Formats: sequence, structure tokens, C-alpha cells
Amino acid sequence: MTQGEEQERSFIGTKEAAKLLSVAPTTVQRWIDSGILRSYRTPGGHRRVRRNDMAEFGKEHKYPLPPGLGESSGARVLVVDDSSSTLKMLKRKILEKFPDVAVETATNGIEALLKIGHAKPDVMILDIILPEMDGVEVIRRIKKTRSYDDIKILAITAYGKKIGDRAMAAGATAFFAKNDLARMFDALATLLAAGARGAKTE
Repeated sequence: MTQGEEQERSFIGTKEAAKLLSVAPTTVQRWIDSGILRSYRTPGGHRRVRRNDMAEFGKEHKYPLPPGLGESSGARVLVVDDSSSTLKMLKRKILEKFPDVAVETATNGIEALLKIGHAKPDVMILDIILPEMDGVEVIRRIKKTRSYDDIKILAITAYGKKIGDRAMAAGATAFFAKNDLARMFDALATLLAAGARGAKTE
């Protein structure tokens, strides 16, 4: 399957969205215009809605939807940070750059490990300084578990190279300062393009 075909399967048009929700297409358009339902515009000007966004919208607003609608054919990324604003920013930017990627979030190390147990990510963006369990310990536990040790881990920190070096020693793929997230997104793009298989970011 080509990247274009894969992305096409990740999106639906407004008419199909209206049919799935049993509402008029004008209602879906109104939700999009008001920002309630996230959408993207094709080069031809047509609106498209991500299947994952449809699934989240249906769950939040109590609309019954077909099982499996939110399943993504793309990669999975888990973002872990104890700052809600940072989580929202990172998730938004990831989806803007890679709209076919499924993004999960966690606010501490224990929640991150639980999320991994539920659905293994291809890549994890991990803040090192976390409550409950710090990022270095999260990395150690992941790397000690054979079924998870191939997860690529992009460590981020606002506390300098010494903390980043600890993350690398524990098994992180790369680390980045929080004021240099552009390089982190470049690394994420490289890992996703490679299918997160065997790539080691310098």
C-alpha cells in the first residue's frame, strides 16, 4: 500500500461522516466550522476527517459508531509529559505533521507503562523528569522486557545534557532539549519513515 493510499484510508469525507453519525452533512460542516470536529482540507479544497478524530468525537458526544473506526493503519506514538499544555502541544503538532499516526498520551511513568501494556507504541516521546516514576526508570523497564525493547524512545528534558546522558545510558534512542523540539520532530519523521525499525538517531 502506498503512503497516499494509507492516508486515504485514514480519512473520510463529510458526507460519510454525516452518514456514520446519522446527521445531515450541514450539521457536520457546522461542527467543523465551529471547531468541535477537527478536519483537514485537501489540495482541491475538500474537507476530510480523520477516522481517529471521528471515533473520539463519537465517544465524547455519545454517538454510536462502527467498531474499529478509530483503528489507525499508521504508526503509534506515545507522548509522556506531566505538563498538560506540553502534551496538547506535542499531540497537535504530531497530528499536523503526521495525520495518519495514532497518538496516545500519559502524564507519568506508571501511566506510560500501563498504556504500553494496552497498546504497544512504535515511538515514545518521553519527558525524563516525571512524577510517580521518572523517565530513566521507564526506559530501563521497557528495555528489560523483550516484547517492548524495540520501542524507539525520544527523550526530552528541560534540565540539561547530564539528564539526557542518563536517558541514553538507559537505552533511549536519542534525547533533545525542550527548547530544541524541531530536531526532535526531525528524528520522529526519520523513525516513522523507516517504520521505526532499527533506526538509531544520532
